[in-house]
Amino acid sequence: MAKFITKDMGNGIIRIEGQGAVGMYLVIGENKAVLLDTGLGANDLKSFVSTLTDKPVEVYLTHGHLDHAGGMYYFDEVHMSHKDLSMLEGNSKKDRVDYLNLIKRFMGKDEWTENDVCDVRDVNIIDIKDGEVNDLGGRSLTAVDFSGHTKGSLAFYDDKSKYLFVGDCCNNSTFLFLEDSTSISHYLGSLLRVKEEWLPKMDAMVICHDYDIVPEDCLDNVIDCCEKILNGTDDKEEFVHPNPMFAGMPVRWAYEGGADRKDKKFGNVAYNYKRVN
Repeated sequence: MAKFITKDMGNGIIRIEGQGAVGMYLVIGENKAVLLDTGLGANDLKSFVSTLTDKPVEVYLTHGHLDHAGGMYYFDEVHMSHKDLSMLEGNSKKDRVDYLNLIKRFMGKDEWTENDVCDVRDVNIIDIKDGEVNDLGGRSLTAVDFSGHTKGSLAFYDDKSKYLFVGDCCNNSTFLFLEDSTSISHYLGSLLRVKEEWLPKMDAMVICHDYDIVPEDCLDNVIDCCEKILNGTDDKEEFVHPNPMFAGMPVRWAYEGGADRKDKKFGNVAYNYKRVN
């Protein structure tokens, strides 16, 4: 089993997929590169990235969930919203191993132990806020507040490719039922702001799970989900997920079909029906 799988997306962008089916993105400029997200921390991500570029690499996180931030401990310094700092408490070695073995049961992976993941250690975590710009040389990345999935969720706009890297902020199965998620109304505000300010500038939206570039109407479809949830006209389909930690939670899908909507549109929301506003 390969430790990492890469896809050259052109324009100095490489998608890296590690264990846990999470896509990370290496954006390479003339002077330095930025790694967006770090996966679960299985295998030596830092050493692998060094085989892809000889430029200095900075690490930016879209949010604090363990499948995106678990590999941060390979690095001395990362940038992320401090609004998600408390979530890092769930990035223990045991938590990451449990997650990897959950994926194994679904995907036929080998057994994982704590020897397979990086140790938790002190990392310099630099706060990053909406609108901050990082000049990589010949291209720049701008941080975009896209709170909803988590309170500190960020997207990053690359002015060279005109891609907006959104992490888990908006996709075919946007989770808004987690403890660290915002209300539906707050998330709708984020979606509308991103649509107004960034949709005219971008050529594509890029996500981390299962896909890279997603259909251009994903943003509008997820906006529609939120509006229907708030006015009570959504499909209210029961949320069923193989992860046992979600069992018994009061969660519904906005549209029937979950991550693969029955109407074939791309973009859905799973939400806590006891915490809508």
